[in-house]
Amino acid sequence: MSYAGEKEIVVTTSLGKFTIELYYLHSPTACDNISQLSNASYFADTNIHRVTPHVLQFGDPSGTGSGGVAANGGRLQEKNELKHVGAGVCAMVEMPGGGFGSQMYITLKPCAWADGSGTIFGRVKEGMDVVERIGRVEVKGEAPKNVIKVFNIEPLAGPEE
Repeated sequence: MSYAGEKEIVVTTSLGKFTIELYYLHSPTACDNISQLSNASYFADTNIHRVTPHVLQFGDPSGTGSGGVAANGGRLQEKNELKHVGAGVCAMVEMPGGGFGSQMYITLKPCAWADGSGTIFGRVKEGMDVVERIGRVEVKGEAPKNVIKVFNIEPLAGPEE
């Protein structure tokens, strides 16, 4: 089943909401994966588990940064030529050994060093102020000192084309 009608996802966190525009044209596998996991409430009550000066990362139900699976129960493969050109670029985390599951990150600044790894699947369309606020939280190592909850990720249907 394709979820290509869902053009955006809304991420609701304990620090506010932000909307991600999905790039189905460039990353249909990653976008379908996120939509399927979102529709299954896979991300409900998870945490943003990593915050660095460059990215924030979430989508791991274990909260450790080493968990999470794709909608197929394993890992998926997909690459594109999109670049990490600025703040707000959204990508799937490439796992050790290749492929991706459920973890994703959002850039807080240009990250050219990440080009070629992680599958870019979208960009923050609304709520970049919330993403920036999350990027400024106090951390211990790379983990937020205070838990930042992801209450839900909800796919939204786009306008009919």
